Amino acid sequence: MRKWRILSALLAVLLAVGLGISAAQVQATGRNVTFEETMLEGNASDFDGLHVQSQYSFDGCLHWSVGYAPGRGGSTQSDVRYDAPHGMPKAQEGFWLTTGLSGMESYSSDEPLDPGIEKMIEQVRENAPSKIDPYSEVLNAEDYLTELPIRVLNAPDWLNRDAVEDFFHVPLPEHMAVQVRVFHDTGAELTAVGSGAIECWCDSVVGEDAVWFTADFVKGDEIWHPGGGVYRAADTVELLYPLSAESRTRYLSRSADGARLRLITKENDAFTLTVLDAETGDVLQTMTLPVEAGKELWSTQEADGDLLLLAGEEFLLLAEAEDGTYSLAMQGSIALDEVFNGSEPWRTFAYDGDRLAVVNMSTRLLCSVYRADGSRSRMESTCSLAREDVGWTFSKTILTLWFT
Repeated sequence: MRKWRILSALLAVLLAVGLGISAAQVQATGRNVTFEETMLEGNASDFDGLHVQSQYSFDGCLHWSVGYAPGRGGSTQSDVRYDAPHGMPKAQEGFWLTTGLSGMESYSSDEPLDPGIEKMIEQVRENAPSKIDPYSEVLNAEDYLTELPIRVLNAPDWLNRDAVEDFFHVPLPEHMAVQVRVFHDTGAELTAVGSGAIECWCDSVVGEDAVWFTADFVKGDEIWHPGGGVYRAADTVELLYPLSAESRTRYLSRSADGARLRLITKENDAFTLTVLDAETGDVLQTMTLPVEAGKELWSTQEADGDLLLLAGEEFLLLAEAEDGTYSLAMQGSIALDEVFNGSEPWRTFAYDGDRLAVVNMSTRLLCSVYRADGSRSRMESTCSLAREDVGWTFSKTILTLWFT
């Protein structure tokens, strides 16, 4: 282990030299990362026991792992390591549904095609002059299709894609025009012309041997064809939990033990959390969420089973009990800079039964602690690696956040 640490440090130094960074700079920053703290409101004592583990990366190879406890003077525990380049990272296993005519759809030359889509591509390819690449024509979809083709994207290898694609029967809009653009020996692109595109809004959870998902087919902001509920797919597809035609899915996740699904839906301007048995679809809990009428639920995050929902400038914290059901633990206004700075991968939270901590990483680290009585404390911290005078550009991410 000691030999590996020495080798890793040497590799980091050698890479740094190749990137125009001196070995002294790497050694100085790798062990001496600090944060400059500024209290924005409240009390520093509210941050007691809070820990943030983050990573700052330079050029995709040098990584500073930084452990930081807000409110303790900016001191950290940090280390620097080198990762040999491995090309593009492997895409995470996921699941997504689309219609074959949702905006621009790309088809590779060796991809299995819906028969109607295949005929459209072949027709345009036959008409294409040999010296024009790419070549495009606008076709009438009704001449080739009787319904919208469904495509499964980014699915696990064990999933029966044909069963999913054949399960849904989505009507084709009348007089739908499609631009077909072909490339010599490299596939084709199909684009619905004008406002005719039909998209699929899909939420999904990938398990070890099954996929749970919802699907609504929309045209613009209107539902074209309701999906019908929560489905489970593996070798076959089954409707696990039906939803009304007016219900729209806003969130779907699975518990850490795989036994339950958490489903948030909107119907008639009201939001509902439903906890389902993942195998049977039985309802274990329904809970109407106190979201003000007219507000949209635009962010839902999960940490240790708890759910943090953002609706406008309000937050709801739903705490998970031992039996997997939920209760409203906290509700209040969230600071505007936490709403608009950074997206979800850079915002995370932790809850210790009394305090809700929200940490948002953008240019600086924004740490906020909320209490059930409505009070909050906020701190802004600047990492020494991210100061403008350092002269390096880092990618940043929050790895974990917890209370002790």
